[in-house]
Amino acid sequence: MNSEEKILLILTSIQGQINRMQAQMEEMRTEIKDMQVEIKEIQTEIKDMQVEIKEMQTEIRGMQVEIKEMQTEIKGMQVEIRGVQTEIMGMKSEMKEMNGKLDDLIEAHEVTRSCVNGILEWTDKVSAVHDFPIPRI
Repeated sequence: MNSEEKILLILTSIQGQINRMQAQMEEMRTEIKDMQVEIKEIQTEIKDMQVEIKEMQTEIRGMQVEIKEMQTEIKGMQVEIRGVQTEIMGMKSEMKEMNGKLDDLIEAHEVTRSCVNGILEWTDKVSAVHDFPIPRI
């Protein structure tokens, strides 16, 4: 084998390597294009997710406003409940006082009944003695 044949053989080998490298580069370009498409799809999904997140944040803000309104209403109700509790305590105090007065009335009623019965017995005795009928009450 002479020098030219060796050079030709080397050049052929180098050309084969170049061809393989070009094929690999072409495969890599295809892979890169596929990856770029995937990246664009992922970016689109991310943008969609960002829109959804913004919508959720808006909903959360609305809910927070509603919660604050409810808290204000609850505070108002608590104030009203305290007022009602105060009124109930006052009514209980009045009822105790009224019960005491009722007990006094019952006792006075018993005394009055006893006195009336005593008077009626006395009138029976007096009318029998004087023969003067006194009408019964």
